[in-house]
Amino acid sequence: QKFRRLIDDLMDSLEKFEWSRPFLLVFDTFEIVQYTDGEIEGQDDIKGLEEFVQNFTYPDETGPWDRLRLIISGRQKITRFLGPVEDLHIGALDRIGSAKLLTALAQDAGRPITDNEAKRLVEAVAKLAKEKNRGIQPLRLRLIGEVFREAEGGGKQIVESLLDEFNKPLTGDGKAAEFLVEGILVTRILKHVKDDRVRALADPGLVVRRITPAVIKAVMTRGTMKPDLLKPGKY
Repeated sequence: QKFRRLIDDLMDSLEKFEWSRPFLLVFDTFEIVQYTDGEIEGQDDIKGLEEFVQNFTYPDETGPWDRLRLIISGRQKITRFLGPVEDLHIGALDRIGSAKLLTALAQDAGRPITDNEAKRLVEAVAKLAKEKNRGIQPLRLRLIGEVFREAEGGGKQIVESLLDEFNKPLTGDGKAAEFLVEGILVTRILKHVKDDRVRALADPGLVVRRITPAVIKAVMTRGTMKPDLLKPGKY
């Protein structure tokens, strides 16, 4: 409430209509809270965050702080938070936006590409991933940007090599194609990791909430090739 008072006082001191500006609060990567909620006995992480937001309201008020705007971002669906929530699914960017961002990422990586090359690459990825609006999801765009940063050769050469890989025949359903996109991009990035031991851990990949001695022993050591088998005699 002290923080709210500071915000309100600041806004009220501004001229014209600035005093009515909302205050935006964002909870990002909210799935982490949902995954761990209730793991510790007597601890309710989601309820704790709800109480945190409720504390912006003064005791004599009947509703929430009228200046507050709350956004909860995560990969897992949220059905309630202090009441019903408005669900907004964020998918792929449109074709033009994807091409512009891809052009900017390639430029930042020091391997510029033309608008036409960007559009060709966007169309190939969108077709493979079966995106309805013919664009690319932001995370995939970031992965492609990382390929431009790490790969050798010029921008045009990188585009052509990626198109060659994306255009190879693929059997299976649409989901397999989506996984192939990530697989190709991640593999291209991992090729630039010099330590074979790190590559062995990262590919095919492992997702766990916590790395514990038991996870290392029962999961990681069973599913990971020994580094000395990759390059005999190196270690």
